[in-house]
Amino acid sequence: MKYIRENIKPDDKTDKFLDEMMGHLTLTFTKDHVKADLPEWDAHIQGKTFHMAGSHEDAPYAVVSVGAHVVSVSSTDQATGKSTMTTYNFDSDDTLWIAADGAATALPIPKYREYFVRVHQGR
Repeated sequence: MKYIRENIKPDDKTDKFLDEMMGHLTLTFTKDHVKADLPEWDAHIQGKTFHMAGSHEDAPYAVVSVGAHVVSVSSTDQATGKSTMTTYNFDSDDTLWIAADGAATALPIPKYREYFVRVHQGR
């Protein structure tokens, strides 16, 4: 939310909505699959409680290109069956972001980013 607040400056209503949405999604990567887990949660927006449905997806991907701080992958959107491209942008070894804009996302607002922080798993 820090990036969005500093660079997009959303109105109060949008800020509160996004603050309720962000931070629930977990991505888990293997060498050729990405698993996206979004648990159910209750969002509290404008004095009302909304039950948000969760989702669990496991999709194969193929690496298309690798740069110093970016990795682009192609995959198939499980909901539409269409080919998609996702670019993961690494700010550090433990922080990455993806653009959260465009028709294929829940946030069709330009310049939004969703950040993810690595969670180290015990071995």
